[in-house]
Amino acid sequence: MNAAPLLAAQPTEPTKPDTAPPAPARASTTLERSALVLLDDQLRSIAMHRLTSVTETTVSYVDIQGQARSLPRAEVLGLVPADWADSLDQPVSRTRRSGQASIRLTDGVTLVGSAELSPDAGTSASDTLIWNHRVLALFRFKLDQIASIDLAQRSGEPRSLTTQADALLDGPPPGSDIILLRNAEQLRGFVNGFQPGVDNGRGTPAISIEIDKAATVIPLSRVRAVVISNPRTRSDAITVSLVDGSVISTRSLSFSDDRTFAVSLARAGQSPESVRLTNDSLQSALLSPRRVTPLAMITPLPEPPPPGGSAPLPSPVTVIAEPEPMDARSVHLRGPAQARWPIPQNAARFGATLVIPDDARPLGDFRCIVDALDAGDRVIPGLSQTLPLSWRAASPSVLLDLPPEARTLRVTIEPGPSGPVQASLLLRRAVFVIKP
Repeated sequence: MNAAPLLAAQPTEPTKPDTAPPAPARASTTLERSALVLLDDQLRSIAMHRLTSVTETTVSYVDIQGQARSLPRAEVLGLVPADWADSLDQPVSRTRRSGQASIRLTDGVTLVGSAELSPDAGTSASDTLIWNHRVLALFRFKLDQIASIDLAQRSGEPRSLTTQADALLDGPPPGSDIILLRNAEQLRGFVNGFQPGVDNGRGTPAISIEIDKAATVIPLSRVRAVVISNPRTRSDAITVSLVDGSVISTRSLSFSDDRTFAVSLARAGQSPESVRLTNDSLQSALLSPRRVTPLAMITPLPEPPPPGGSAPLPSPVTVIAEPEPMDARSVHLRGPAQARWPIPQNAARFGATLVIPDDARPLGDFRCIVDALDAGDRVIPGLSQTLPLSWRAASPSVLLDLPPEARTLRVTIEPGPSGPVQASLLLRRAVFVIKP
């Protein structure tokens, strides 16, 4: 809200006291902005005072002038932080937010919390795990629902173990189930359930894995990460990301004047339950998950071998594990290099903010070329942008409207005036918008 203007200087000659009642203060026409904005299908941000409801057909909100407004839900991708597409001139870290255990399901639902055993758990392996979230309470998950379990600790973990865990947790589904122990040893086999275990004389949840037809039971206290080779899916429900790192699915989303919002949660064997959370706990919401494909979810195309070589070049691309709204995690490209990704079917546009990571900012000074290519690997006219990046300048954004013939996205880093030193780039919040 704007501060009141200072009063003008009063005349020096005496005046009669003003006995009339003071005029009422003029009401401000601008309300407090929400920390979240609406992101439409053109990747434009729409400021608002607050969201009121999301129905099957309509998104309703109050704008910053206090006017009630609505948009067709088909035109709104979701709710994102107000800095979604801002030019970022502050350093951006490439380290994972660590220290919280979490479980991720095959449909992308993620819950921070801790594993617990069912009170009626026997001595044999069960295909059910109880997961306890501090606010949302207890969930029961079947083994075939689980994609991974991240048992991060708050401190004292070797960096090499964190890197190894991130690569497993954020990589494609493996061909077999994998358990990464805290001593960095990997066990590959078939996870057949959870059961009571013992660690240092104390009862604790344990996981059972079958290796070469022999079952091994390992206390979860000795486990760093579990990745299960269940097929991954994408939900078409509203996906709500919370500030604690949890991601939940809901069929409804409504907001109240008391700065809370309600979601509908489904628990195993129960009818959907309405749960109310504070607005401060909401990081973002994706209203139509199938309409957004983050670049981080797409495997880069292999680069051809260099002249005279037979092996393809190693990929210069890594995905940063740090959570982002709408699961649009940053994609790191270390140059000078070129990387290509297949453009998803029915993609209408691509957008991203290009950021120099903090460890490359001291000397970072280079060019980035973003192209859309057709089926013959030719640049489509009008769909090539050359963007200079420098530690001296704000971070630029790229937006490409994609025609039906667009098949490949190509990103090239070329050295700047200082040569190839610290030519390192993050494609931040890079997403494709898919036609409805």
